Amino acid sequence: MNKIKKTSIIILYISMSLLLVKSINQYVVKTDYFEIKKINIKGNNFLKDETIYKLINNKINHNILDLDLKKLKSKINKNDYIHSSKIYTLLPSTILIEINEIIPLAIFKNNNKKYLLDSNAKSIEADYNALNYYNVPIISNINNHSEKIKVTELLKMILKNDESLYLSINHIVMNNDEINIHLSSNTKIIINTNKTKNELAILFEFIDNISESKKITSYKYIDLTVKDQIIVKEMI
Repeated sequence: MNKIKKTSIIILYISMSLLLVKSINQYVVKTDYFEIKKINIKGNNFLKDETIYKLINNKINHNILDLDLKKLKSKINKNDYIHSSKIYTLLPSTILIEINEIIPLAIFKNNNKKYLLDSNAKSIEADYNALNYYNVPIISNINNHSEKIKVTELLKMILKNDESLYLSINHIVMNNDEINIHLSSNTKIIINTNKTKNELAILFEFIDNISESKKITSYKYIDLTVKDQIIVKEMI
């Protein structure tokens, strides 16, 4: 009898505890103490705050404890200009969203539309605002994804090893087995499409060797397509 009574007390205690937890949960969800009053956004340079608000359906006045952060993050990351994001809840009433935007390396045209080419060789259709915001080289005659990958790797290597050289690139022409890099100084650098890594290494060494006496802009063209040679012609 004592055992049954003890069991009943335990069941009653558990039931009351669950009821209390449920009541507290209902109170927390309904109280305005945990309503979102502020959304801080960091890391967005091209995208405006208003764009991010729209992506998450502006959660102001929603209960912060009732948020599905995974779902919100998925919505944010669907934007083509966002590479990744992180969301933090700062109790009791603030959300922090950290944005990691894409890094466009170039612009190319296809079927009368212009696209940004990012560091993962992904194509993003560019609107008027994007074309005016991103000051990147223009690529001509790009015909397939394989060429996108090759020119992306080429630009990433240039940007990593010589940022000033990357910034001086005006446009790039894909020409069968060659990549013609045209600088704003009218210097043309010719590289073999299938040997970009080796030929860029030679180019960087060449630039280092001439840096004390000349600049790369002193040359009309620099041809790296001939094995074990650098063919150059100086500006007149």
